[in-house]
Amino acid sequence: MRFAYSTLSIAILSALSSNLFAQTTNPKAQSKPEAEVKLSTIVIEANAENEVGKTVYSKEDLEKTPNSKKTITDFLKVNPNVQFSNNNLNAGNQGDLKPAEISMNGGLPYNNAFLIDGMNINNQINPVGTTSVNVTNLLMGSSQQANINTDLICELEVLDSNVSAAYGSFSGGVVSAKTCAPKTEVGKVHGQVSYDYENSDWNRYNYFSAEEQAEFDEATESDSQKDYIKQGVSTNIYGRMTEKLGFNAFASRRSSDIQLQPALAINKNYDQSRQSDNLGLNLYYQANDNTEIQLGLQHFESDDLYFQNNVLHDGVNMISQSDSLHLKVDQKFDQFSLIQSLNYQEKNSERKSSSSVSTPWFSSADKNWSNTSTASEGDSGTIAQEHKKLAYQIDAEINPIKVNNWTHHIIMGAGYSHDDANWNRPAEHIGYSLQQMGYGSDCIRNDGSIDPWCDASYISGSKIGQYHTRRTINPAAEIDVRQDSWNAYLENKMQWKNYVKAGLGLRADYDSLTKSTNLAPRSSLNVMPFGDQRLTFTTGWNRYYADNAFTYQLQDGINNLDQAQKRADINSDWEDTSNTNAIQVNRSQLDRPFSDEIVVGIGSELNNWKYQLKYVHRDYENEIRLTPIIETADLYDRTYANAGSAEADVFSLAINNMQALPFLGAKHYFTLAADYTDVVRNFNSYDTGTLNEDKYVLHDGKVMLNADRPAVNFNQPITAHLQWDFELNKLPLKVSNLFRYRSGYDYYARSTLATDDRFEVDGHTVRYSYAEDKAPSRFNWDIRTSYDVPITQNEKLIFGLTVNNVLNKKQSYVATSDSDSISRGSELGRQFIADVTFKF
Repeated sequence: MRFAYSTLSIAILSALSSNLFAQTTNPKAQSKPEAEVKLSTIVIEANAENEVGKTVYSKEDLEKTPNSKKTITDFLKVNPNVQFSNNNLNAGNQGDLKPAEISMNGGLPYNNAFLIDGMNINNQINPVGTTSVNVTNLLMGSSQQANINTDLICELEVLDSNVSAAYGSFSGGVVSAKTCAPKTEVGKVHGQVSYDYENSDWNRYNYFSAEEQAEFDEATESDSQKDYIKQGVSTNIYGRMTEKLGFNAFASRRSSDIQLQPALAINKNYDQSRQSDNLGLNLYYQANDNTEIQLGLQHFESDDLYFQNNVLHDGVNMISQSDSLHLKVDQKFDQFSLIQSLNYQEKNSERKSSSSVSTPWFSSADKNWSNTSTASEGDSGTIAQEHKKLAYQIDAEINPIKVNNWTHHIIMGAGYSHDDANWNRPAEHIGYSLQQMGYGSDCIRNDGSIDPWCDASYISGSKIGQYHTRRTINPAAEIDVRQDSWNAYLENKMQWKNYVKAGLGLRADYDSLTKSTNLAPRSSLNVMPFGDQRLTFTTGWNRYYADNAFTYQLQDGINNLDQAQKRADINSDWEDTSNTNAIQVNRSQLDRPFSDEIVVGIGSELNNWKYQLKYVHRDYENEIRLTPIIETADLYDRTYANAGSAEADVFSLAINNMQALPFLGAKHYFTLAADYTDVVRNFNSYDTGTLNEDKYVLHDGKVMLNADRPAVNFNQPITAHLQWDFELNKLPLKVSNLFRYRSGYDYYARSTLATDDRFEVDGHTVRYSYAEDKAPSRFNWDIRTSYDVPITQNEKLIFGLTVNNVLNKKQSYVATSDSDSISRGSELGRQFIADVTFKF
């Protein structure tokens, strides 16, 4: 809250200021004009309330917590309401820079809203995509378009439940990051420069099988990143140039060089690389006492180079970029305050390839680059997606209104946005398949020309030569999608004395794709029987509507653009044929997915300790998923439909001390957080590859509805962590310990029943069986230490060391795919990351 001037406060400030002198009692002196003294504005921050569903992390929290990846989601391992993807700690992917995928209260990663200075950085046009770089018509995807470096953040707010009506376009949770505002003296510039370094030679790897170790030692697969060097540099500078003008500039680059050993018979460099850049500038202008203007520019980009270890090619670049310009005007009037914001964003994802042809061959004298019986070359070509967004939002906050013993705090707002999305293939791509053997000892056509899709050097027994008879033409094409949206909300936060706080809100959202107006009520009730924070009972009922991802529209007809061709032999012309290998995706009229939430919580602040126990129940309805229309032996005709649903029950407990506990020559802080999560979901993502549409399955020997199976990811039953931070009194040494426990749990691996073992239930064939297996419990101890070395009064060096899995415990994870296949992999052993920071 902002400091309020009064007679007492002016007196105190006068006594404390070294620029003031005692006034004389001389009458003549009193008759002189009063001297004006310019006092610096003092900002006093109130202690955060024990608010259910809201957690705010400071810059100090972000700096002290072990976070080797320096990503927002990796830091959120300290939040009990956040679940991570099963393969988050995969030992073989530690060279990558991508942020981890997270779930909040049962929602999937693309159900969350990620914000930076109020700007949405969600990947709205390709949040799932594919994990392979070589899928012809589909890009690799992630729920976040930008990878934000936590060194650049000064505050992180997580809203997992009881979320205000001011927030929309999510059905999971909201993660809002803020960069550093210039709260400094005029003419003074503050900031920091940081560098961190990680080398795979410092890591330990603990394998569960000889096969896994052999694969990792060979380093021929993209997820066997045995040898890598990861580095990062960041700077964050802010200050007030004048009384009215301030700025914040930030920049960072993180890079990783990963050695990949190609599975080829020829010598070729297949080393991979990852790079992530953050760049931004915010200007703050205080026009007068009642008007503040903020102008911001942001540029976030990742550029990753991938190779397929067993394919002869020049590599593929995956580029993801987010650029934004935002203008915010904050005005205060006598009875209310008004915030207006105008934002423009461009988000792009592109796969850049130097090849427009992909061709498989049998290894031969001329096709001799492979160590196996097959030799492939080329890539799947260049494709790109683009999303442009222009948005205007106006928010009003009415000054508190007191009626009898009730205080009403009313907020309201409205907004409009225009979105354009685009999928395009700039140049034609041709993919060959189904090579034939035995054409002959040459590839000369009847007209004397040499057929380029023929190899005369191939010999297999009596068969000589190989040639292609089938191919798919992926033409240069473009698909555009437009969406116009508006929103409006009204919320009244009421308080009766110090005993009751209640919130009633309603949010309305409309978008031109679903052509429907969705109403989302929000409500919360807090009862404090003692009139203070010693005990608080909380409840709430809320509805959240998810964003309508553009991918449903963009995938419409993309595969239909492709043209299959065949020929009888090299002297025959290519002829069009039915595209039997394509997956036709057609979008039906979709409703907007939503989640209904019930929250019950108890909070307490007593004897320097803060407690919070919370239960959240979520029902996810109208979830989008890919479902079949017609199924034959050769063709899946599919449509996006509101066929998905999920149910989540989450219990969480958090305990921490508010003020430091002094003992053994140090100041200590403790935070204990635990959760129990149970999620049932009838799909894994909106683009599930294997369509679990069988109504019944055999589950642990019993017939079960397929929709009632437990979720296969983001469903760790019990997690708990204890964070112990301490700072020595006589040495500038800080230590943060993070102890994490994840319980063992049952999971079910799928197998296909033999034809003779299949049976029918209510007219539906049972084809799949799920057998129980046990995933062991896991325990991690991560630690971060930092040591301050003063240089001058306002400058210092900070040397830091992070050690993950201090005990080097041998632990495994259960990786799952959209097809429900199960594999076991190793989590990372002991890992070291060193860093140094210069603060000024």
